[in-house]
Amino acid sequence: MIAQRDTDHGPSPDTPTTTTLDRPRTRFLKPNCPIKLGFWNVRTMTQLSKTEQVLKEMDNYGLDILALSEVRWAGAGRQNLDMGYTILHSGLEKNKEAGVAIMLSKPASKALTKWTPISERIITARFAGNNANLTLVACYSPTNDADDVTKDSFYNTLQAVAKDIPSHDLICFAGDFNAKVGNDKSYCPEVLGSEGLSEVNENGTLLVDFALQK
Repeated sequence: MIAQRDTDHGPSPDTPTTTTLDRPRTRFLKPNCPIKLGFWNVRTMTQLSKTEQVLKEMDNYGLDILALSEVRWAGAGRQNLDMGYTILHSGLEKNKEAGVAIMLSKPASKALTKWTPISERIITARFAGNNANLTLVACYSPTNDADDVTKDSFYNTLQAVAKDIPSHDLICFAGDFNAKVGNDKSYCPEVLGSEGLSEVNENGTLLVDFALQK
């Protein structure tokens, strides 16, 4: 059984506030010591058994950091789990729709310097490194069928978050963007490879446009 206890609760993502921790107890990104990052749209984590499953899979794959979407947890907070794992989450206060989270191994938890619950679709965490710090942005984009206002709001917020990240940080965006970007890399060779799905959808165009922004 996973032991869970609240260690701190951030404010509602309606008014995102960064939680800054004490000096990190260790540092990531050491030479010749790679870290493993993963992502999973879990559909829901409202049952304890699903949290246990996610933690088990993270441990099986030896991941240091696992970005999660559609966790459907209310509010924002930080919880300690078994075996030194930690989970940071961001969701709406009264509505368990969407929701994002970042699950951390014990070394990652020790390297965490701050985290910010931006909204029910975006959460960030920053980790101390030897030569550079790492900022991870976990995302969950509106579906392709969502209205333009909702999509534009998500990407405007995501762009604002990106601009606030220190320029010398290593940056990783991980999440479910509900996007198809196609397999024709000539369309936009600066950011596309050839392993995408064959068709480009509207969310794919929005994602490519975001990737091209400086």
